[in-house]
Amino acid sequence: MDLYKKEGVDMASLEAFRVNQRAIQLYSEYGYQTVDHLLFLEKRDALDLTAFMAEENTGQYTIKHGIPQDVSQLPFYNHRAPWQVRWECIRSGESIT
Repeated sequence: MDLYKKEGVDMASLEAFRVNQRAIQLYSEYGYQTVDHLLFLEKRDALDLTAFMAEENTGQYTIKHGIPQDVSQLPFYNHRAPWQVRWECIRSGESIT
């Protein structure tokens, strides 16, 4: 905490899994507060090729397969998102934009 003050840090964030109550307790002793919760979803089997198709093929979606880094170029991508959901943490995956 002294280093934060010395360096002029206004905000510092930590992430912990809810089951790690010992870490959460330690962080709270240093003044951290829980401000949000994440829901992590994962699909392990192949995505159905029609997953993004409307009932009527209206051409609303174009599906492009790519590498995880591609999602960082989307206009709505949150570059300050928690580390578990950032593109850098995708292992052995692909992007669909």
